[in-house]
Amino acid sequence: MRNKKLKSIEKRYANYCMSTPKDRLNLLLANYIGFELVWTKLYNELVTEVYEQKQCNRRSNDDLGVKVQGGCAKSSPTENKAICIMEIEDAIMNCVFCTGLLNDVDNPEEIRRRVISLDLMKREYEVLSRRMEALSVQDRDILIMRMYYEKSVQEMADEAGLELNSISRKVGRIKHSLLDVLMKDLSKEVGMF
Repeated sequence: MRNKKLKSIEKRYANYCMSTPKDRLNLLLANYIGFELVWTKLYNELVTEVYEQKQCNRRSNDDLGVKVQGGCAKSSPTENKAICIMEIEDAIMNCVFCTGLLNDVDNPEEIRRRVISLDLMKREYEVLSRRMEALSVQDRDILIMRMYYEKSVQEMADEAGLELNSISRKVGRIKHSLLDVLMKDLSKEVGMF
């Protein structure tokens, strides 16, 4: 069940920037615990895709990536690959396009959109994490049980020994107050609203 849930963020990744702030926050909140793993997977896939496109397109332009050098200097394909990948990783991680990241890729605008989406996801998750840590342990646990583990309000009430209406109001209050504060924080820190 959790694998399906974590995949929802991968599917919605393509439209992350186009989603409303509230939808993005709900998605991050629902995937709070496993988000860093999903983000890392998406990041690594993008790095690999950009590298492979650059290599393929460079070869198709009759550039085999081999440079003849005079003297004792030798070209190391492994070293060149590592340097290229590090440059791609750095450009994506820092959302920098002037370093040639988009040169020799099939669809530069698609890559640009995906890099911006990853950057936005990371920044919004950092804000969410700070706010989640600021919650009381009880409130955080209640929210995680409901959003991440998808426990029903009835299950939560039974486990906590509280009335159904009481736990339902508490979940709603925590979630709505968190979303309100997050919307304000994100408008200041991320500036994408």
